[in-house]
Amino acid sequence: PAVDDERPRPPCVLLANLEPVALVGMTDVLTGGGVDVVVGNGSAPDIVERVRRIRPDALLLDRGSHFAMQIGRQALEAAPGTKVILWPRDESEMEILDGASAEPRRVAVSPSRALLNELHLNEGR
Repeated sequence: PAVDDERPRPPCVLLANLEPVALVGMTDVLTGGGVDVVVGNGSAPDIVERVRRIRPDALLLDRGSHFAMQIGRQALEAAPGTKVILWPRDESEMEILDGASAEPRRVAVSPSRALLNELHLNEGR
């Protein structure tokens, strides 16, 4: 039987600089939702370089990190098609950088559902 190469690939998300418990939980939620997850902790230049190299559909960063917005903007420059999601520790409101505006779009979250919905907007890209 022929292999169906026309199937859309699942979204790919690079998780970076999340707290260990958040990293485990987020990996669980995303993989359970059919998302390919890559973990890429490190310095800001390391994260941006990894985004440039693998061109994920989304980069998810801890919004509480002092440099999250700066890393997100640099990642958008490195890979303009990548959506940057700044995830709040209290899971109240995520911020999305997608290049459509200089300012982040704010989305009140029902944590896992909102995140998966946001990622599936890029499906098949």
